[in-house]
Amino acid sequence: MPNKRASRAGSNRSRRSNGPYLAVRVERSRDTCGTCLSTSLEANGILSMDDTKLTRMANQIAANFAAAGETQAVAATAEHITKFWDPRMKAGIFASDLSALSPIARAAVESLQEQA
Repeated sequence: MPNKRASRAGSNRSRRSNGPYLAVRVERSRDTCGTCLSTSLEANGILSMDDTKLTRMANQIAANFAAAGETQAVAATAEHITKFWDPRMKAGIFASDLSALSPIARAAVESLQEQA
C-alpha cells in the first residue's frame, strides 16, 4: 500500500481554502489614474453592486467598529468608506434607502452626504 504522504508530494492539497473567494487578475498598465483597474473590476462584476450589497457592506463595517463606542464607530465607518469605496459605490449608498442601515452606518453615511 503506498504511503499517503508520498502520494501527496508536489500536490496543492496542503493549501486549504477558508471559503469562497473571488480571484481577480489585475495587470499593471501605464495608466496611473486607475482607469484600467476600475474598468477591469467593473467587467468582473466587482463594482457593479446593488443597494443590498452596499447596505450589507456598510453594516458590516459599522458592526466591526461598534465596540469602540458610537461616536468613534461613526467616524471610523465614514473614514473607511471615504478611503476604500469607489465613487460609484459611494453614490450608490447615498442614493439607497438609508432605513436599512444600522444606526452607526446610517450616521456615517449621513455625515458623508453632508460633507459632499
